[in-house]
Formats: sequence, structure tokens, C-alpha cells
Amino acid sequence: MATQRIGNNRITDGEVTGPKLGLNSIGANNFTSAANTYISSAATTNPAVVAAFNAANAAFASANNIDGINATQNTNITSVTNTATAAFLASNTATLLNDGVNTTQNASVAAAFTRANNSLNANTGGVVGGATTFSANLTINGDTSISGNLFVSGNTVSISSGSIVANDTMIILGLNNYSADILDIGLAGHYNDGTNAHSGFIRDFATKEWYLFKGYTPDIGGTNNVNLADGSFAIDTMNANLKAPASVAVKGVDLLVYSNTMFDTANAAFTRANNSLNANSGGAISGAVAVRSNLNIQTVTETANIYSTAIGGNVILALANNSSYYFDVFPTANISFDLRANNQPGGDLNSFLATGQMISVGIMLSQGATPYRANLMIDGVLQTTSTRWSGNVNPAFGGTANGIDVYSFSVLKRGANSYIILASNTAFANGATSAY
Repeated sequence: MATQRIGNNRITDGEVTGPKLGLNSIGANNFTSAANTYISSAATTNPAVVAAFNAANAAFASANNIDGINATQNTNITSVTNTATAAFLASNTATLLNDGVNTTQNASVAAAFTRANNSLNANTGGVVGGATTFSANLTINGDTSISGNLFVSGNTVSISSGSIVANDTMIILGLNNYSADILDIGLAGHYNDGTNAHSGFIRDFATKEWYLFKGYTPDIGGTNNVNLADGSFAIDTMNANLKAPASVAVKGVDLLVYSNTMFDTANAAFTRANNSLNANSGGAISGAVAVRSNLNIQTVTETANIYSTAIGGNVILALANNSSYYFDVFPTANISFDLRANNQPGGDLNSFLATGQMISVGIMLSQGATPYRANLMIDGVLQTTSTRWSGNVNPAFGGTANGIDVYSFSVLKRGANSYIILASNTAFANGATSAY
């Protein structure tokens, strides 16, 4: 509310208050302040205010030239009062308009200040605390750190970096493939070996099987499906160790059974090869050998067991170890050669030979001046009735004095502890002057 003072009276909102003003009680001096009435600087440019100011000054000047108060003066005072009141109202209106402008201006300034404080510094950057939408392309030339989740909508995410490093230990593919199994799943990469091609590892949605492939030349489009029927599609090679708890099936065939069989066969072949004779250098055969076909032998060497101790009585010959014997010391009594597999318990010849098998033994027996004869036993049993002598001559009365008697026995097993023995005795000497 604006207040103007006229003399000792106040004009508030266009009304004069204070002691009652009568037409006869207002002197010229009471209008001294009217000419000096303060008008707000915000209203000085209002034409009505300027006109009122000028009229008040004119009234003041006129009042000073009049002695006494008359009707003309009262009329002028009323006109001045009305004009001043109108000027005051106009001034108030101008002030209110100015206040409104200031209020709007202040709000705009405050909003601009707030926005400026919340903006990122173009040089030093900052933190965006709320959701932000970019309706155009966004280019970031430096590093970007995202502490929350990153959601990307669209068909393709292109990454041109040299490497991708992630803390996650599992890559999940095909989240939208739950509703219908209509897309291939896997990984594929580009390469060029003279032709642009793809290699990868996929699960084909149609066959429900995994494929390691190479040479695939078509582009893998938005469907992410690889055409297995394409002429460039080829199965690639994998180097790996396969382990299965029970079986390994390829095309429905359990390879584990065949692998075990091949492993056992290979081991047997390895063992047999290690125990075989070298075709060039030969070797020793310590066990029995059965030849099922023709045997072409160019040279046979046989190891003879040489005894340099005088013998007499029962002498065991271990045919599993040697089949040729030479006794170079004269015997001291008649001899019984006992044929066995070996001289260990259970080493009988009956167990060593199968029915229908034959074994031969050759014995060279040096004789002194008193020759002694030899008998034949098998497993401790004398074989008199089973032995057939060459030339039907049984050397029952001794051997060749000062010579060497050569005995040859070929034993055929025809049943348990039943044998046919073909025997021969040949005398080798230099006559009466033998050096033996």
C-alpha cells in the first residue's frame, strides 16, 4: 500500500486521512508537499503520473498567487486530488507489473542456475545421478565405467576391441530360445585360407546335436542358423582326450567295448612281439613252439648240456631245459637215464607232454676200459617193454670200451603215462688204439 503525505495529512490508496479537510481549511501552504510528492521510480515513466505531477506543480504555483480560498481554488484542489489519486493507482499498477516481471525473471534465473549446477563440466566431466535418454548417436572417446547393468536393445552389438575380458565364468546364450527351439546355439569365427570362411562349434536346432565345423562360406545372418546341407559345410578336427564314465557312443555304437578289445589285443601283440625272434638276428626260445604249417629251417644249432662229473645209477635228464647231453667223464656203474620235464616237484614228463606229442633226446656217453650200459626211465619208471631198439638190438651187455656210446630216444606219448619209445645205440671209437 502506497502512502503520500500532503502537509500534515496522508493520502493512502487515493484517500486523504488525518484532520478533516474542509474547503475553507486547506491553505496554500498545505500543498507545499504536493509538488514534492514522491513517486516511485518504477512509475515515473507513466504518462498519467507525469501529468499529475505537472498539474500539482501548476496548482501549487497558482495557490501561491491567490490570497484566500475561493471556489476556483477548491475546484483546483479537487482536480489535483483526483489526478494524484489516478497517478497513485497507475503507479501501483506499474509496480505490480514490475514485481510480476521480477518474479518471472527470478524464477527463470533460479531454474537456469539449478540446471547449470546439475550440468556436466565439458572439461572435467561429472556424475549423472538420474535416468538419461539419448535420442541420437552417442560417441565416447575415452574409457567408460558402468557400475550397474547394461541393457542393449537392437539386433547387433559390434565390438571392435582387440580382446574381450570378463570376470564371468559362464557365457549364457539363447535366453529367448526357451519358447521354441528354432535357433542354432554356439560360437563361430571368421578366417581366410584363400577363401573367406567360418569355423565354429554349434548345436543344430534341427538335429539337436553338436557340430565342430569349418569351411562354411555363407554369412551367418540374423537367424544365427548354419545350413548343414551347404556344400561348404565340413566337419572339423578336434584334438582332445575323451573320458566317459561307462561308454563312448559314436553313431550309436559304443566305442568303449571296441577300444578295450583293441587295447587288449595291442598289448598281447606287444608282448608277443617282444618275445618273438628277430628275423635278422634270431634269438632264444625258452618255451614250447608249435608249428602249424611248413617249417623251412636252414641251420639248427642246439645247446648241449655237458657234464664233467662221473655218473652212475639214476641220472635225471630235464628235457624242458635241454635235449642234448654229453658226459665226458667215464661212468662208474650202469646208468638209468630218467627222462623228466625238470627235476622240480611236479616236473614230470607226463604233465609236460600232451597225448600225441613227441620229444627227442640225444645222449653222448664216454666209456672207459670198463664200459657200462644205460637203461631208460620216464618219471622214475623203467620203460623196458615200451622201448623199441633200432635194428632190434638191445645193448644189454654194456657199451663201447674206450669209445663213445650215442643213445637216441624219441618218446611219443599215447596216453597218460603211456609211451612208445624208439631207441638206438651207436658206438663211436678208433678201434683198439682209441685215445678215449
